[in-house]
Amino acid sequence: MIIQVDSREKKNNEVIEYFDEIGQKYFVSKVPAGDYIDVKNPKIVVDLKAGLLELANNLTRKHAQFREEIRKAHEDMECEFAVLIREDISLEDVKTWQNKNTKLKGEQLYKIMKTMEERYKVHWFFCNRKNAGENIIKILKKV
Repeated sequence: MIIQVDSREKKNNEVIEYFDEIGQKYFVSKVPAGDYIDVKNPKIVVDLKAGLLELANNLTRKHAQFREEIRKAHEDMECEFAVLIREDISLEDVKTWQNKNTKLKGEQLYKIMKTMEERYKVHWFFCNRKNAGENIIKILKKV
């Protein structure tokens, strides 16, 4: 496995450190959609989110842009689209999520995520910040 890391990806120091620590081969350059892809087996792309607030922003204010990124993955890159959210919760836990920086409630966010899953075949994954790199590799190996 050789992972291509999107050059526009920010705040991924712990992911890169993990890759270095375990000897995971990777290189940094622009990925057309998402943030991480295995160039030897490009069947799924992983889009890493800092948390539910970033995801909520992507699914509301930046919805068209996010949908276009999913389209690129499916049509241009011919691969699946996975979102890895750095929150140590489950999809069901999203229903009770609250954040003072957005009017969007957890129940609404959950419904949007389920719609994206059904309509656009988005796969949702969650992890804590420390094991994001490990989870990226697991997701890329799943396919």
